[in-house]
Amino acid sequence: MKTEKGASTISGRISFTNENFNVTIDKRKNYKALQKKLHSSGGYVLLYNGKIDFKKPTPYKQAEEICIALNTFFSFLNGRRVGTLFLKGKLNNEVVFQDYTRHINESYQSTHSWALTDFKSEQIEKIWWKFWFLWTQKDAKDFLIFSIKWYCEGNSPELSSGTRLIMAQSTLELIYNWWLVELNGLIKGKDSHNLSASNKIRLILSSCSITKEIPKELTDLTIVMKGQDINDGPESIVYVRNALVHAHVKNREKIQKIGPFARFQALKLAVMYIDLALLKILDYDDRYKNNCLGAQWVPWRSRSN
Repeated sequence: MKTEKGASTISGRISFTNENFNVTIDKRKNYKALQKKLHSSGGYVLLYNGKIDFKKPTPYKQAEEICIALNTFFSFLNGRRVGTLFLKGKLNNEVVFQDYTRHINESYQSTHSWALTDFKSEQIEKIWWKFWFLWTQKDAKDFLIFSIKWYCEGNSPELSSGTRLIMAQSTLELIYNWWLVELNGLIKGKDSHNLSASNKIRLILSSCSITKEIPKELTDLTIVMKGQDINDGPESIVYVRNALVHAHVKNREKIQKIGPFARFQALKLAVMYIDLALLKILDYDDRYKNNCLGAQWVPWRSRSN
């Protein structure tokens, strides 16, 4: 099957094509057995083989650039940092280079991913080409690298919920600065710096058609914030984060009162906001896994679709 935008699929394969190169990614033949073993034991295993075919001879640096972009892109899909390994370059079917550079691959752990288990290759294609378009622009590329790196750190079960929340709020503030201020010019001059952190997050939510209320499913966070007269998601994230970062006596007392479950739920809410903001930036308009509410349509999807 071939889609209108140049992505073709067969069972276990995805292929992206443009005028310069074609990317093909295949599941390994024993994929299901390998995946089952990985999920039960953790660690590392190769689940996919990939190939980039260039339409004309291409410098190594360009091939490397596409690999780095793919590493970042699939890290966002997985919710943890993954990368290409064991690279081999061919020209006229002759091996001209081999690269065993150690790209960052995090050991497998059960981690939140916004991509549903039935995520289709056509849906991946919808965001890959927008991702690649942004990647070819210097400022946008830097944004993608840092936002996805920090997002994965905020999503990592190896870190404490407090550390992860600090990284998640940093990611949200980066999204605000690059997307709303620098790219779209929503706020000009000094006013863009004078906004409170919670108002910056509220602007992100407004730009993504996301409600600012704390989801009722986050019961511990809701109860704690109600005691502080806070019923707003952005304010609750900033309240918990500030109590963690500014460790004077009153804030240490706040952390004790907030408790671990409410802290973790504040983190979940922040990650949900990041998921949606990055998907909005990448023009995604389909279903996704909301880490607070389960499978959902993105909130900006037109009702006529």
